[in-house]
Amino acid sequence: MPVFSMNVFQLPASLCAEIDSILSGFWWGTKNGKRKMSYISWKKLAISKSNGGLGFRDLRLFNQALLANQLWKISRRPQSLIYRIFKHRYFPSSSIWNAKLGYQPSYGWKSLMYGRELLNQGMQTNIGNGLTTLLSDNWLPTNPPRAPILLPYTNPTLTVNTLINPETNQWDNEIISDLIVQQDHYLIQQQFLSGLQPEDTKIWSHTKDGNYSVKSGYYSIIGTSENLPEVSPPLASHLDIAKQIWKTETQPKLKLFLWRLFSGALAIKSTLRRRHINVDPSCVRCCNIDETPEHLFFHCPFAQSVWRLSGFPCTKILDPSISMEDKFRDLLCITQNRQLDPLLRSRPIWTLWRLWKCRNELIFNSKVWTPGGLHSKVTDDLVDWHRFNQIPTTPTGCTSITTTDQALKSWQPPPADWVKCNYDVSHHHGRQESGMGWIIRNKFGIVLDCGMGRFEGQVQEKKVNVPCINLGYSGSLLIGIQESDLEGDNIQVTRCLQTASINLRLENYLKTISAWKSHFHNIVFMYRSRSANSCADF
Repeated sequence: MPVFSMNVFQLPASLCAEIDSILSGFWWGTKNGKRKMSYISWKKLAISKSNGGLGFRDLRLFNQALLANQLWKISRRPQSLIYRIFKHRYFPSSSIWNAKLGYQPSYGWKSLMYGRELLNQGMQTNIGNGLTTLLSDNWLPTNPPRAPILLPYTNPTLTVNTLINPETNQWDNEIISDLIVQQDHYLIQQQFLSGLQPEDTKIWSHTKDGNYSVKSGYYSIIGTSENLPEVSPPLASHLDIAKQIWKTETQPKLKLFLWRLFSGALAIKSTLRRRHINVDPSCVRCCNIDETPEHLFFHCPFAQSVWRLSGFPCTKILDPSISMEDKFRDLLCITQNRQLDPLLRSRPIWTLWRLWKCRNELIFNSKVWTPGGLHSKVTDDLVDWHRFNQIPTTPTGCTSITTTDQALKSWQPPPADWVKCNYDVSHHHGRQESGMGWIIRNKFGIVLDCGMGRFEGQVQEKKVNVPCINLGYSGSLLIGIQESDLEGDNIQVTRCLQTASINLRLENYLKTISAWKSHFHNIVFMYRSRSANSCADF
């Protein structure tokens, strides 16, 4: 896949189709220089796994997502050489988001404009100083973002700061009521306004931190109605099975085998005959019944003997009146039952796999398996798999923020000459009222200051932690504190405060906190468990 070229240029549609054909041929394989049968079209394979496909990339849309990423990076670096060249050539008096294609544009610039089409579908303006025109950008936090709906007599050229009280730097509810329809009032009022009045910025609405990623861009555009395939995905009627297949704790090849089984992509005789291939339809073992997936894996006397040796109840899966899909759902329940022994829990999937393998060995190598021999082979496979793939007993990926807190189940005093400010919020989505509280104590646990407040629910809980921190800041300054330890039980907010990672959704909040932080000699942000932070619950 020419990823480097796709990052810079828009590939022709004919070239994308040719590459898709090559990838499809590689996936299904070749024999003696000839392509093997393609059981499922490439367009179906490009559907996401959760929707029944395999999640292969649609090259044309993936190309657009890569170009959007390139434009996003350029827009975030206005001092870079490439940005200054493009600005001088294509948008000397405007921004890259409003730039036109221009006269005789380069193919690179035309390709970036193709990527911008994707970005414009999910871009949201984060209000800072409010110089954005009311209708020029999508700045309301909806999905997808949109501009507010103005009342009929409202001047559409007004800027967003028209809705802001210049004295308090807060939303002016009276002006909002005069200019904007009622249904958008709440969406406007829930947005945070920083007293620093930073510039309005662009954020990507499909990620948690507001930064664009190729993955989020690709799945945002592949989900739009004009890009949905005309044909249904292989497992369209059994999406619950499709999702559970990829969550099963087993080898990747077994997951793919299960997907092929339920997608009709295995060379079972009934499938081959539906594709007009003239083969003997009878089962290779019992010879008097047609070979179908249900018969091969559940109803054949050989398969039934193997299932009875498995060690778990198999009345339902051997019942011919129950559909194959329901049988498999029953097997999935066994694989997800944590009360069972790990070997027994994994046995159903490995049994299906070995039934398929021994059927092929009988056809192509004339090797005959007994039910007991196949059962022993499944056991050996399970033992080897679990020996070399032990599941860790402790969670991975935890940072020092969480590991240091595991032993701290109660409030810990701050160092000498320091105070500790515990803060917490009770968050509800929508218009329901939420609350916040903070308490400042010294090393002896004596309360020096405390407070609480209430507000209407915000879009994200982590956003409402930041105003609470600001109030804790102001309380500390009022009583002359210069060294403070701020503790909360929201790990995402604490990580943003401790690290230098860029979170565009919280950018205005974090800038406000940084401004407050400059008033202290020393300040530390810590994460604590809810039980250790219970003192802030009012």
